[in-house]
Amino acid sequence: MFFNIVLGFIIPLILSFFLYKKYPKIIVFFYPLGVSIAFAANDWGFKIFWLVAPFHDNPSLPVLPFNFGYFPFICCLFSYLKIKQLMNSNLLLIVFTFVTTCMEYLGVLLDKIHYYGQWNIFFTFLIYLIGFMITSFYVKILKIYQVL
Repeated sequence: MFFNIVLGFIIPLILSFFLYKKYPKIIVFFYPLGVSIAFAANDWGFKIFWLVAPFHDNPSLPVLPFNFGYFPFICCLFSYLKIKQLMNSNLLLIVFTFVTTCMEYLGVLLDKIHYYGQWNIFFTFLIYLIGFMITSFYVKILKIYQVL
């Protein structure tokens, strides 16, 4: 669980703080979105499609640090890069989806994540793609209403 807390919560929280210092609106608007997407996706699939080590009676407990740290941070980082238009939007979507999928696959290889019920890395790619598409849509909405 120490691994989950440090890599999933503490490091992303520190990085989020630096992003907050540079662009606070990103954290205010997109951190809660990242938490929401993470909980919606992760709680849907526990015990049915995947489990995260260390294993507990409550399968969502080991991923809690990631739901409150890693996933919201990547949502904020994606939003920051999309707003700053440092990269083509479609390319940004594919790059973030591919990189986060590769990071999860590393977790599978390190035996920290176990897939079940014919779940595979392609489905993981789709879940991340959907999450980043939701985030991208939210960026567009906030731009339309001139919030960002």
